[in-house]
Amino acid sequence: MDPISIIVTALVTGAAAALKPTTEQAIKDAYASVKGLIQRRFGRVDVAVLETDPASKARQAVVQEDLEKAGAGQDEELLSKAKALLDAIQAHASDMPEKVGLDLEEIKGASLSAERILAEGSHATGVKVKGADIKGDITFRDVTARSGEETPPKKSLEPTAGGAQVPTAVQLTGVSAGGNVSINSTVEQFVTKISEKQYVDSRTITQNVIVFGPELMEQIAKKLVELQGLNKPIIQILSEEPVPEQHISRQITEMIAAQREVVAKDVPTTPQASYYLGMLAAYNREYDAALEYFRQAVHADPEFTDAYEAIAWLQQYRATESLTMGQYDQAASCLAEAHEAGIHTDPVNPDALALRGYIAKTQAQVAENQHQLAERDRYYGEAARMFEYAAKLDPDNPSVQNGLGNVQHAQGNLDAAITAYSRAIELAPNYTAAHHDLALAYEGKMYADPENAAKWRYKALESWQETYELAPQDPGFSADYILFIGQRIQQLKTLTGLDSVKPRSGRHRDRRQN
Repeated sequence: MDPISIIVTALVTGAAAALKPTTEQAIKDAYASVKGLIQRRFGRVDVAVLETDPASKARQAVVQEDLEKAGAGQDEELLSKAKALLDAIQAHASDMPEKVGLDLEEIKGASLSAERILAEGSHATGVKVKGADIKGDITFRDVTARSGEETPPKKSLEPTAGGAQVPTAVQLTGVSAGGNVSINSTVEQFVTKISEKQYVDSRTITQNVIVFGPELMEQIAKKLVELQGLNKPIIQILSEEPVPEQHISRQITEMIAAQREVVAKDVPTTPQASYYLGMLAAYNREYDAALEYFRQAVHADPEFTDAYEAIAWLQQYRATESLTMGQYDQAASCLAEAHEAGIHTDPVNPDALALRGYIAKTQAQVAENQHQLAERDRYYGEAARMFEYAAKLDPDNPSVQNGLGNVQHAQGNLDAAITAYSRAIELAPNYTAAHHDLALAYEGKMYADPENAAKWRYKALESWQETYELAPQDPGFSADYILFIGQRIQQLKTLTGLDSVKPRSGRHRDRRQN
């Protein structure tokens, strides 16, 4: 690795280790030494941002960029201390005793099989075989190695070389097999069934979680999330996604039932499992259950920024629906929780900042409908700050640019709004909502600048036509609204006097481009 990568790796692993009460004082001292040296020599590099969430890629990128700009890679003493910290962490890992569920060495036989084996510990290995000569098949089923940490167990045909170790389900070294080698963990068996459009009932999941511990629930939920290709951007645009297939929907229902059963039997749910279950429930359009899981995640782990972000987008989504139906008190209630959750999201993540901007913008819209003009202006100001900060961090984010345009438009700054909308379209040419909002801004200019009304009317017509072409492929635009757009195009085409058609004052399409 290059010097900067070594320093960042040391900071990340050191910050993570320092958060654990079981970490040896020597490691904490080595981390403090690296951190202190950076603070003394490169004061503008804020290492503290890593300590809240060392795994955050965005935070790591900020620290790495600041270190590069400061020339920290040329500091030999800093590099030496960073290497010493990594060595201390590795040495501590090597000193931990290994725990093995089934340990076999120098054996011979016609076949070898084992099942339902559990090993616990940071260096746990479910099955370890060294120097075996097996004429037929080798089969391992229901083998679990767990540590109590979030690191998933792995399978290995050779020992892990160097570095911090993680639990290993099966480790084979110097093994000769005349037949097939099959390593199938409990999680993999479940995933295989789900992939084959079968399902695992809640009773089976519950029994296995009770035997193997809460980490199994987390691993199964994670695998199901991965199997469906779910992630934060996908979950946040569920209105555009098809509903899950029937067997997947049923499996999610069984997962939720199993989780409730194991909790009733005093088996806890890990924060990460709650988060994955929340994603699955949201994908299954069970929004109340999803919200409750996300709340459980942050209750168990108050630093879980992704779970806070999930609460924020889900409540923002529900508030937008309530606002459309004129249920302003309900919208305000959802937005209050969304706003509070947004405060706890990653402060250097442009998408999280944009989400906070959209929440504040919706709060302004609710306040306006409730005739609370001072509150409206305050929320629009907050939204503008969020979008401007996000734009500095990620100037090429079309959703950020469109949100910034929405706020400028609402505050009457039409020229600034047009600039932002145009930038969003430049970044994402098929961004339907941006074309729609740009059309509204051009119509506003028709009346704000009557001397050039014909020019603005032509531009508005172009933007409406582009919206009309894109809208059928965008689930955010209903058939009725697409019909309205077509009618509006005809009105603008036949318009000869500005008094005959008033400018459209429709609500901006509150949609983000992913």
